[in-house]
Amino acid sequence: MISLKHLTMTVQGQQPVEDTFGDLQNLRKLELECNSMENSLVESLGNMVNLEDLAIALDGQQTVRDIFGHLLKLRKFELGCYGVENSLVESLGSLISLEDLTIRVRGQQAVRDIFGHLRNLRRVEDFELVCEHGSTTALARNMINLKHLAVKVHGDQSVQDVFGHLRNLQQFELVCRGVEDSLVEGFRNLINLEDLTIAIQGQQTVRDTFGPLHNLRKFELRCSSIENSLVESFRKMINLEDLTIELQGQQTVGDIFGHFRKLRKFKLVCTGMENSLVESLGGMVSLEDLTIVVQGQQAVRDVFGHLWNLRRFNLVCSGIENNLVQSWGKLTTTRSRITIGQDYFSCLLSSVGPTLFSTF
Repeated sequence: MISLKHLTMTVQGQQPVEDTFGDLQNLRKLELECNSMENSLVESLGNMVNLEDLAIALDGQQTVRDIFGHLLKLRKFELGCYGVENSLVESLGSLISLEDLTIRVRGQQAVRDIFGHLRNLRRVEDFELVCEHGSTTALARNMINLKHLAVKVHGDQSVQDVFGHLRNLQQFELVCRGVEDSLVEGFRNLINLEDLTIAIQGQQTVRDTFGPLHNLRKFELRCSSIENSLVESFRKMINLEDLTIELQGQQTVGDIFGHFRKLRKFKLVCTGMENSLVESLGGMVSLEDLTIVVQGQQAVRDVFGHLWNLRRFNLVCSGIENNLVQSWGKLTTTRSRITIGQDYFSCLLSSVGPTLFSTF
């Protein structure tokens, strides 16, 4: 099998995997999922000098040491494990061809032990880090080529600013319990961001961190509530085309979207909508895809009658008012799905029109 170029191996038992492919010098892609690895396998992996794509997922408690430092052709590396040793962290800097890196650490190890040593990863453009514990305290400042970054910290600690110097960043996803003020300020420097996802799982209220991001095309925000300063900064994001706002708290949403003339896709999840928001939705003349989920007891009235370009509409609420029923007849090309209480229906309004609601 010396000509083998792509190998996928999944071992479901508790037995460590021995060296079974050390002679596969032509291997370009290796995917390995197992409980743990024996030393013989660890050593042989370092000899696969032609590897370009490597994915290792260890389900056990084994920490991973340096087995990859000689894989100079490696372009994509994905590692899932309980912990990593210092020798591995330092050797990653030797992977001069690396462009796409994913590290998932399940153990108690702090994220800073991984970030701080990645000083020579100048070619990396895609980097994802998932950690169950620890805080981010240092991201190597010369990782200036990063374009896509995902950081997911599931512990209780808030995230500090470790990203403000990454001025080439175009796509950024952050999942955490909370953010500190230093991170809030650091966002202002990411002037090339086009795609931003922020998910704050704690009760922290989000304030303005995004106002200077004029190039933002796609923005997803999931949090408990938002402050007025953030509401105001939304007005500066004039190039937004895809916006998702999901509020888990009891906050009702006012008008923060009426100026988005370029917005094509919009999803809003909230407890209730204020009249100012209801009125402003009618000004989103480019909107093609709209989802509104009202989790409270508020009945939804007409906010959609002027959305002539709307092609897809999802509405989940406890009830609707008559003027919403009447406006439906104007949306002649809209595919809709409406959920009211436990009942839902789908239709093409051009063939059914407002009489659809007579069954309620």
